[in-house]
Amino acid sequence: MSLFKRNSSHQGMLLYDRTPQSNFADQIRSLRTYLQQNHANVQILQITSAKASEGKSVLATNLALANAKIGQKNITSRHQFQLSQYTNEF
Repeated sequence: MSLFKRNSSHQGMLLYDRTPQSNFADQIRSLRTYLQQNHANVQILQITSAKASEGKSVLATNLALANAKIGQKNITSRHQFQLSQYTNEF
């Protein structure tokens, strides 16, 4: 089940910036605070799941935006690795 509807526009992913008082933005801030307090030395964060369209890009983009709002530098990279091409060989 998908958390978010797939949107071809990247503007649709910037929920944190568009609705800063929303429940979603509050959850992003909570996640950011949790990561800062409990994983302060972590420099790389990987967001992954087994299925497509579960909100990974939306989460990564909004978390990076929340970090940028407090002055932290971010690099966000999106990769799509599909295992289907290898499964026929084994």
